[in-house]
Amino acid sequence: MLIEFLKKIYAKASFDTITNSNEEHMSFEDQKAFVDHFPEPSDDFERSYYKYQCWKKHYFAKKKLQLLLFNMGAIVLLPVMGGRLKRNFRSLNNDKTNKYDAVIENVPRLPNTDVIPQEILDSFEHCVEITEMNYLDGILGKQGLALCKDLRRRYFFCFYFRLITTLKIAQFENYLLQFRPEAIIFYSYEREFTGPLQTYLCEQYGSRFISYMHGDVIYSMAFAFQRYSEQYIWGEEYNELFDELRCTFSMKTYTPKKLEGIAVSLPEKECAFYATYYFSDETRGCAEIIRKIFDTFKNRSLRCKIRPHPRYSDMAMLNEVFKGYYIENPRNYSLSESITQSLYIIGLNTTVLSEAYFSGKKVVIDDVSKEGEYQELFKKKYVMLFRPHIKLSELTSQDSAYDSSFRFYESPQEQHCSING
Repeated sequence: MLIEFLKKIYAKASFDTITNSNEEHMSFEDQKAFVDHFPEPSDDFERSYYKYQCWKKHYFAKKKLQLLLFNMGAIVLLPVMGGRLKRNFRSLNNDKTNKYDAVIENVPRLPNTDVIPQEILDSFEHCVEITEMNYLDGILGKQGLALCKDLRRRYFFCFYFRLITTLKIAQFENYLLQFRPEAIIFYSYEREFTGPLQTYLCEQYGSRFISYMHGDVIYSMAFAFQRYSEQYIWGEEYNELFDELRCTFSMKTYTPKKLEGIAVSLPEKECAFYATYYFSDETRGCAEIIRKIFDTFKNRSLRCKIRPHPRYSDMAMLNEVFKGYYIENPRNYSLSESITQSLYIIGLNTTVLSEAYFSGKKVVIDDVSKEGEYQELFKKKYVMLFRPHIKLSELTSQDSAYDSSFRFYESPQEQHCSING
């Protein structure tokens, strides 16, 4: 029962680090001031602790009761989990360990096929893929146990910090002991406050912790103070951003497959949709503003659709707000098909815009639904703002001269149809 409780609170905390955050209440200036007020970290323990403080401020500043409950649960679970992880070490059969070049994360909900650097694939031939994170199978060996004892001595009362760090250390020590890899390669760790200490553990074993980008990155205190042995980035422009976030890692530049042009730039007349809006963590208020804009397009006989985020969108809300509109199901239509079939690709701070840009599509950045966010993204160094694009306010004011020769032109008789596929 305790272990099930652990799973639930960690799943809840992890989901909150992506959705329903306090970021909209913290300006770029406030976030940067908080990150900059810390002294230079003296070691990876301090670096992880500073990152934890940024994590708390970013996601739980207005949820202190929730964080208190997490800490109360961690008080009970720390000795329980510590005992289990030490028993796992004692039952490890060294005769059954195998030597691999690398341990590579590739979970089904976030596949790595379009983002993993080719250099990694070429450098590590004999690899084991991790498709599921089971922290209960972790191992606390001598190195991990010594690390956790230091953590206890230095941050005794930070129970949740210690619990999650213990689990993540045990996860990596399991890989290091079972597979003896030259590197552990994970790509979904930018928010993880345990990252610096996991890097430290890898290096204690003579291994490396390597990461790479899986989406566009903007300035966010949640990403601050991270450390890897190596980090692959999508362009030189990210060097300055990660330095400003006080991250520490050797950076290598590469181009992922998703930025090599995933869609086809059709002639205007062949596009089935005039515009597609790509949602992510939207509020009802934002969705209603976009609906009004789509109504103006509809009045001009221009067919539009929306594409919810496959994990973070509120589908019930979107179905209600966009009743009568084409709502694309991400599980049935590939992103490539979705982008190809639309003349204008609209969004706000989404990697989809970069994918569309490198596919030769017309990119529109939403400067309407969240007041002030467009200018704020300049400060946060959102890369698409420095590439050619149209603002949504400009698109809505454009005069359009389309007729039935364009596929996305929808006669009034057709407008009662909708696709919720």
